[in-house]
Amino acid sequence: MRRCLILILLASLVLTSLLTSCAYNSLTISGVSVSDISQTSAVVTWQTSKPSDSQIEYWLTSILTKASSVELKPDQGECRFVIPDSSIVTNHTITLTGLESNTTYHFRVSSSYEGLTVTSANYIFTTLYVMSTTSPTGYIPRSFTWDYAGSEWTWDIQVPNTLYDYYREKPRPPTEDYSVYITHPLDDYFIADLVQRIEGTAWQNSFNEYETVSVAVSFVQSLPYAYDNVTTPYDEYPRYPIETLVDNGGDCEDTSILLAAILNAMDYDIVLLNPPKHVAVGILGGEGIHGVHYEHNGGKYFYIETTGEGWEIGEIPDEYKGESAYIYDIVPIPILAHNWTTTTRGCHVTLKVMVKNLGTARADDVYIFAGFDAGSEMVWNSEKSSLFDLEPGYSTTITLKLDAPVRKYTRLIVKIVDDDYAVDESYSDWFDT
Repeated sequence: MRRCLILILLASLVLTSLLTSCAYNSLTISGVSVSDISQTSAVVTWQTSKPSDSQIEYWLTSILTKASSVELKPDQGECRFVIPDSSIVTNHTITLTGLESNTTYHFRVSSSYEGLTVTSANYIFTTLYVMSTTSPTGYIPRSFTWDYAGSEWTWDIQVPNTLYDYYREKPRPPTEDYSVYITHPLDDYFIADLVQRIEGTAWQNSFNEYETVSVAVSFVQSLPYAYDNVTTPYDEYPRYPIETLVDNGGDCEDTSILLAAILNAMDYDIVLLNPPKHVAVGILGGEGIHGVHYEHNGGKYFYIETTGEGWEIGEIPDEYKGESAYIYDIVPIPILAHNWTTTTRGCHVTLKVMVKNLGTARADDVYIFAGFDAGSEMVWNSEKSSLFDLEPGYSTTITLKLDAPVRKYTRLIVKIVDDDYAVDESYSDWFDT
């Protein structure tokens, strides 16, 4: 079940672990934080209520299987590292070194005082991504800088040329349901990398949930607006998220696709909103969220504008106020497209239809319907193929044998039918038989 966005106002939020003991002798941990994160190191700090020693345990998996202070061997199920420091202090600092780049680490800290030991909750951080310096060929470097809450945020990536070219060469699916651009999996790594940085830095700054989402929103809003007919040979050219990142911007559908991909990776319930001649994002909102929203599937999805800086969640440009909108869920869907050829011998027509699934989900129980237009939505001599399934990214060719009507003015009709609905269709020119 995906998350909805809530805003909870707290007077203060302190991450504190308590050891149950008498109040006078209790030892507590507070203020656990990570700073100076690099590609191979990080600094962990915390405070205790009484002078005590320091210890940090860190590991790569999310489950700590044993509580022993002895480092586990890889063949025991989990490799865990322990760094102790016997200095008796209230302000604790331990530097972790020798870390792997672009890696998420889990950790917890503990301190002991006169026989009392207290252990914190588990925390995570992610080391920085290594930018290639020895072999720049084959990668496209991009560096992003934007402002939020008075601070400057940065993100550096290197996108393989092959990945960018793959998306540039991908046919644009014939649909206005742009969720297919969000659910395509090959650029998930780069979206996850940005999400880790946003969530990690937000945690270090004690941001609440609303503020963390707003960091992602401000990043996308900071990207330059670019018209499709200026930056591409096409009047309309929806971009996959990796294209928008490499191209450093796009128009409303491009930035909405990118933001929806980011928030979807953050596990929020997201939809795409399509008011007249525009695309935006909707996020399922709960307690404390206010502003313009659309009701869908029993929930309120609050409007997020992605073009231009400074728009808050729930704010909408004047030209779209009061307008209805198509709403698209972010789910994998099949998108079927086709082309065909014919050969004729007398009145006998051999039709070969090539069907390709340009979507991100399998199409089940598809069939091809073909016949000759008789007018008034009637068809002469129609034929229907057997049912077939089609995985995303795959194509198949189906052959049908048709008999053209004699001495008629008609045209060939070809339809791709999925779930009893013609999802793609085409026609020949009119001709005399």
